[in-house]
Amino acid sequence: MVGDYFGRSRFASLMGLLIFLRAAAVFAPSLIAELLDRTGHYGISLIFYILVYAAAGVALWFAGRPSLPPRVPAEKLREA
Repeated sequence: MVGDYFGRSRFASLMGLLIFLRAAAVFAPSLIAELLDRTGHYGISLIFYILVYAAAGVALWFAGRPSLPPRVPAEKLREA
């Protein structure tokens, strides 16, 4: 999906950023446990996750389909 929306030229950079964000999610259980210790319930963390997933859903809903790249006629491929 990243390649379809942003192209091959930006694929590696964006995947590197996405992998970094996924790796940062390793700390989520510790942060949630800290919130549980401080507040005594999971309410804040659940609200945070609901908001993040809702924002992601809205972003995907309005993203639309990417346009197809222009086709190169077969005659031009033979000339090259």
